Amino acid sequence: MKKKFIALNMLALMSHGALAEDNSVEKESWFGGFVEYYNADNEKFLPAPQFNDGFGLGLEYGIRFSPSWASRIEWSHVNLETKGPKQSIGGDRGGIDVLFFPQQSDYYVFTGLKIEKYDDTQRLVNVGLGRHWKTNSNFKIITEIAAHHDFGEGFNDHSVKVGFSYAFGGEKKATRSAARIEDTDRDGVQDNRDLCPNTPANSRVDNTGCVMAKPVVADSDNDGIPNNKDACANTPSIDKVDSKGCSIFEDKEVRMQLDMKFAHNSSIVNKNDMSQLEAFSTFLTRFPNTKVVIEGHSSSLGDKQYNVWLSKKRAESVKNILVKEYNINSDRIDVVGYGDAKLLDNSGTIKAHKVNRRIMANVTAVERKKITK
Repeated sequence: MKKKFIALNMLALMSHGALAEDNSVEKESWFGGFVEYYNADNEKFLPAPQFNDGFGLGLEYGIRFSPSWASRIEWSHVNLETKGPKQSIGGDRGGIDVLFFPQQSDYYVFTGLKIEKYDDTQRLVNVGLGRHWKTNSNFKIITEIAAHHDFGEGFNDHSVKVGFSYAFGGEKKATRSAARIEDTDRDGVQDNRDLCPNTPANSRVDNTGCVMAKPVVADSDNDGIPNNKDACANTPSIDKVDSKGCSIFEDKEVRMQLDMKFAHNSSIVNKNDMSQLEAFSTFLTRFPNTKVVIEGHSSSLGDKQYNVWLSKKRAESVKNILVKEYNINSDRIDVVGYGDAKLLDNSGTIKAHKVNRRIMANVTAVERKKITK
């Protein structure tokens, strides 16, 4: 396994000799996808099976806001496997990085903060080395190696990734130094093509920069439809319009979901879920004609009748907060306790019990919105 990891590292380090290139780019953004090899710390999942390494897929979006500096957000999903009898576990990792390009080249070092979730959630700091290999002006190949350190448990992971990105909005330094053709009278026609160099401000001109002999039909609201064909005058400038110059609307379905967990044998709402309840109540207030069913669930531990009672009590606890603290009409909220009849995880593990002790609620509304440009 270590030989495989070292061999993959060599792929990213091939860029070392290109530090002296003068390919500096300013104000460039990119979007990319990648495959990733991930090597986990040997003690990371003890006493559970030892998930050693595996592969994943990810996405990233970055902005290079100067020749030397950039930042990006990154997400990936990785499946790790054991060495012996094959078992696997899937997890997600996401966060933000800061990138530094030495000598303003395509070679960079980076560091950042990540949140990783398998069975539990870990907070990681990572450092690494990478390069954007140019294939043409927009497309690049990404190669990276990185080390990840867990603040809480002290675990150390490593990864190698290879990806592909599309860059947009880039501007070369050489472009900025090129001679600029002026438009002195600001009529939209550059001086080297302007036969009327001193056109009065706000004049309508032809492609030679001279005032048009005949006035065009006015378009008072600048929506692209002339006044003589515009059935909706004074349309807001940001609206998309139809052939009659009227704003275009569409009905969009919007939804809000409630997903809360409870401690064993408890119906007390966790303080960490109050922000979720506040957002849910805001949605209900915004759409007063909606109704919602709050579903209470329990784990498979204990007596089934007791579990039904406990799950309904959990649903009622949530309803009471929405009614008393957020003034939601109680007639809009129904509660039901399913006990352990709808388990999300039937494995009977500690993790399964935590997942199954929950509140679920979904509410849907239709919102009519303008389409903007």
